[in-house]
Amino acid sequence: MPNSNRFKMSQERYDELKKELDYSKTTRADEIAELIKEARGFGDLSENSEYDEAKNEQGLVESRIIFLENGGICEEGTHEQLLQQGGGYAKLFEIQSRYYKEGKVF
Repeated sequence: MPNSNRFKMSQERYDELKKELDYSKTTRADEIAELIKEARGFGDLSENSEYDEAKNEQGLVESRIIFLENGGICEEGTHEQLLQQGGGYAKLFEIQSRYYKEGKVF
């Protein structure tokens, strides 16, 4: 169930968070995906420091997620927490995952 504890913020702060979120979901996510892809090419993942570093970076980016809707924060938490809530973030992630699995992304 989505978090109903919304709170309002200034337009300036909203724009700032939206810009950060857009960057994290697009440019930074693409950069990290490329790092992971490149690291996988090095072979054995069990001793692959480049892969570990890229996955850690991915975790850091995903751990600070603020889902914005209609001028306010409607969901906030880690990737796992937001998936468990089953709100807008979880729905967006499901759509993106489906495309990834079909080879349409990255």
